[in-house]
Amino acid sequence: MKWAYSDSVIEGLVQQYQIQSAVRMRNMIDISISFRHKNDNVRRSQGRRRQGQCQAKVKQLLGAQRIVTGWLSLDTRRERKGRYDKTPLCGR
Repeated sequence: MKWAYSDSVIEGLVQQYQIQSAVRMRNMIDISISFRHKNDNVRRSQGRRRQGQCQAKVKQLLGAQRIVTGWLSLDTRRERKGRYDKTPLCGR
């Protein structure tokens, strides 16, 4: 993978948080995270937590003001509309 920003920093994050891809744009970083859990609910709730940690770390390291995460917004959108995906996002 090629990174648009500070290779060593992002590669460290990638290993630590299982990031699939991280793209640096002007003041945004697009991050997607890979999962290995079979159970969807476990995967989603753990992913949320990991994503939050990852965002904080990236902000700290890269000084990003805003981080865009396609995966997260996709799932919350699904939850709101309620017709695409009936399973809860966390193990409620």
